Amino acid sequence: MSRASKPVDPPPDRPVRRRDPERTKARLLEAARQQFSQRAYPYVGVRDIAAQAGVDVSMAFRYFGSKEGLFEAAFASSFDAFDLTGEREAFGRHVVGLFLDEHDQATLPLHIIQHAAADPVASEAIRRIARKEMVEPIAEWLGGPDAEGRAAQILALCAGFFTYRVLVPLAPFVGRMDAKARAWLEGALQAVVDG
Repeated sequence: MSRASKPVDPPPDRPVRRRDPERTKARLLEAARQQFSQRAYPYVGVRDIAAQAGVDVSMAFRYFGSKEGLFEAAFASSFDAFDLTGEREAFGRHVVGLFLDEHDQATLPLHIIQHAAADPVASEAIRRIARKEMVEPIAEWLGGPDAEGRAAQILALCAGFFTYRVLVPLAPFVGRMDAKARAWLEGALQAVVDG
């Protein structure tokens, strides 16, 4: 005796989940910026980044190829919020504002540099990307003789300020920055621009 087959009801309509590669990449980059700015490069895993982004780890490899590729893309994208080529007369005030007022401090490029500079693979990427994303655009914007040297001076001032605000906090640079210290940093940056 054979059993009569019972017709199977079609599954209820489920919303079709559409892939959104740009959104997935953006989530991975945001998670990578956070991870690389909080932990040393060797201790950040692609699985950790993918889990934080809420995506399958295979997507990270699909879009970025490797941990190094993801690091490079995350580090390069950390410069996106930094338009350092605005009005010349307000450059110093603008840059200090980026550090103090307007930006998510947790994912500043300098945090990523701090956590990755000791690793040989990451440090090479840092040198190459910082040159492309910061030194060259600023030097081109500055123009004139010694533009690259002046761009390097701007970065050195910014890195020094970051060091003594975040890594080795000095009272005049911590929290709501002392007005005199802020005026000094704005003036020092502006002096480099003004030549």
